[in-house]
Amino acid sequence: MSVASAVKVREYYAKNRDAILSQKMEYYQKHRAEILENKKQYHEVNRESILPKMKVSYVRNKEKRKQEAREYYRENRERCKIKSKEKHQKTREAWLKIIKTMEMDKCVYCGYDRCFDAIDFHHINPLAKADNIAKVMKRVPTKAGVCELSKCVALCATCHRELHFMGDISGWQPQQSQQPRRSAQKH
Repeated sequence: MSVASAVKVREYYAKNRDAILSQKMEYYQKHRAEILENKKQYHEVNRESILPKMKVSYVRNKEKRKQEAREYYRENRERCKIKSKEKHQKTREAWLKIIKTMEMDKCVYCGYDRCFDAIDFHHINPLAKADNIAKVMKRVPTKAGVCELSKCVALCATCHRELHFMGDISGWQPQQSQQPRRSAQKH
């Protein structure tokens, strides 16, 4: 392309910028699913070559990105708070569904099930612990997170504290007591 034709292209683009952007947006809206699928497939196939470039780009522009994020938050504080709450709620609901499926929504020792927030997850074998389960459950559920949860037993806060206070937790095995120490009935 010659210099003269490049100048003409720039002039044309400058004159028709809004129309060109409108056409691009319209095309994107019509073909959004296809474009995103193609992009996803490309990233899967070329993952090894793309990741290093992305890391370099991130490191080079780290401060700029942080500043942009701060400015965006300042301008959209309420929207960010709402989105954060929605994301937290979806993550919590996803984990609750998994926990109920695994039947870990009540204390294995005393049967307490009144308030899920009073249920703790205790690693049966502390040496097999790969991650802190409380931190894992703040993230979106993954196979690794579910695997970590499967290394635990559900205990109410009281039973969990008593277990740790007794000291010998390595040999402890969950067992169902004949009579619950307190009512598991909902009030």
